[in-house]
Amino acid sequence: MSSVIERDTPPVLRSSGQPSIESPSALPSWALVISTYNRKDVLLRCINTALTQTVPPAEVIVVDASADWEANREQVERAVAPSHPRVKFEYREARQKRLPAQRNQGIELATADVLFMIDDDSLMYPDCAEEILRVLPEVDVFVAGLGTGGTLMGCARRLRRDRPDVQIVAAEPLPGEGIDGLRSLEDGYTPEIIDLSLLDRKLLVSNEESVRGLRALVREEGLFAGVSSGGVVHAAMRVARELDGPANIVMVLADGGWKYLSAGLWDTPEDELAERMEQGIWW
Repeated sequence: MSSVIERDTPPVLRSSGQPSIESPSALPSWALVISTYNRKDVLLRCINTALTQTVPPAEVIVVDASADWEANREQVERAVAPSHPRVKFEYREARQKRLPAQRNQGIELATADVLFMIDDDSLMYPDCAEEILRVLPEVDVFVAGLGTGGTLMGCARRLRRDRPDVQIVAAEPLPGEGIDGLRSLEDGYTPEIIDLSLLDRKLLVSNEESVRGLRALVREEGLFAGVSSGGVVHAAMRVARELDGPANIVMVLADGGWKYLSAGLWDTPEDELAERMEQGIWW
């Protein structure tokens, strides 16, 4: 999973008649902030990908919850630091093995204008899944959106330790439909961390069904969620209708409605909205 934090920075000033494309030195600086746990191989690939960008990061900050974090640090530093002397590397032991705590620790260390944060899916194992089991030990079905795969894979592994028969269900957009936060495997997008053997079902969800789901959330539950969350709700409701008896279904709603305030998703007539959604990316 990834997210971006943009700090308050002064605007780039251009004199009259100068090209509008900023030089790399005039662009805001950015930092790659990684929260990781026992994923040294993926960590190296992630860092190397960032360093090959047209404008590489000014900082690479890793907060590692692994028991052998020092060995991981030495390998990363040997592999990437000598060839990128202008990039500041910070590799720290996690104060807590919890995703939010590791994120915050990395943010504290960063000084760049823009922070691009990568979350290791294995951290969902001790964090998100543990919280679910604490609140609802007898979970029968787990439903999440198919995006980068971190939430589905991490939670599936941990939940199955205590609940071997739990159903793991992915909400996936129809091929060719773009909904912010979810991706279709049929469109050729298959994240490396996806292990399809951990999924019991993949349910296809349309744009229209996702909008109905997000409208139901705000109308019936008072939850201001986004489009991919609406898709997850639709998938969970479909599973619920097919079950023979009572069951505990857990959904992860990872998309907030604030991103879509100007899109008219809550009050535009459905036929008009469907036509608009075909022309843009919404998942």
